[in-house]
Amino acid sequence: MSKAQNLVKRAVVCASVFCASAVLSLSAHAAELQKLRMAVVPAAGNLPVYVANAKGYFKDEGFDFEMLLINSGPGAASAVVSKSADVGWGGILPTIAARAQGIPFKFIIGGYIEQKPLYADTVMLASIKSGINDIKDLKGKVVAVNNAGGVNDLQVRIKLQEAGIPVESVQILTVPFPQMQAALELGNADVVATVSPFSTSILQRKLGKIIASGYVKEADLTRPIPVAGVYATEEWIKNNADAVVRLQRALNRSNELIKTHPEEAKQILQKQMKLAPALLEALVLPPYGTDIDPAGVQAVMDAAYSVGILKEPMKAESIIATVNDGKKSESVK
Repeated sequence: MSKAQNLVKRAVVCASVFCASAVLSLSAHAAELQKLRMAVVPAAGNLPVYVANAKGYFKDEGFDFEMLLINSGPGAASAVVSKSADVGWGGILPTIAARAQGIPFKFIIGGYIEQKPLYADTVMLASIKSGINDIKDLKGKVVAVNNAGGVNDLQVRIKLQEAGIPVESVQILTVPFPQMQAALELGNADVVATVSPFSTSILQRKLGKIIASGYVKEADLTRPIPVAGVYATEEWIKNNADAVVRLQRALNRSNELIKTHPEEAKQILQKQMKLAPALLEALVLPPYGTDIDPAGVQAVMDAAYSVGILKEPMKAESIIATVNDGKKSESVK
């Protein structure tokens, strides 16, 4: 065999060894990724999750991420309980209600807030055709909420309570968020209690007007009120303390991108939710953050107890996780 042939043969062998090593390295890297399934109720409030998924932030933190889209907060909670999902991103109130019923949920990371006059996500919109101008006009009317016992159901009940109107004098229907606009158009509901971007679309089409916002007592609306967050069972949290810290880092990166590059973030939202360009342009993004304010959680608990959604008083500290990542113990904020 000639010297040239020997060199070629050696090069082929080296290349083969290199390729094999590369494949093994990639396989080992893939095997190191931790599977993380998150149950998510589709809404603009979930934008940090969409951004982290699209930009690869979850993968950067060692997660093989899977997003499970579920239409209601209780549905997402059921997925976490049944271990079909590891964690949930959902409404604060359904998680609190589940905890009250003995399901061992705790919040691990904050999502987004509403606060007067900064931002209102939970709103009640009256049909333009209904002639309703105020909560006091709701007697005998039909009001649509996403699910019984949820954030918008609480909103309707707390607003009626503060206006001195018996809840029995109003017909409350359960209508998924995406169908609420049609409910107003067809006259099946006089008022819908909803969130962004569904509220933005209704306002943009001039089908309804805001008659109330916020889902806690009026006196608490000037404090940061959490609308959604990330939660898990106590067992999962105990066994995955390091994963909680990594998940928080990924979402912090998302929040920073949303803050510094809102148009890029909106494009990710458009791709995820198939929003019309005009709707996307009109959309106001909420204040996102991974902190969990106990005072805000307590305001939600107190409001829910006052209208009977919670049967017993609760303390915020009972549902906010304290995580030990092997280095230090801290409340996840």
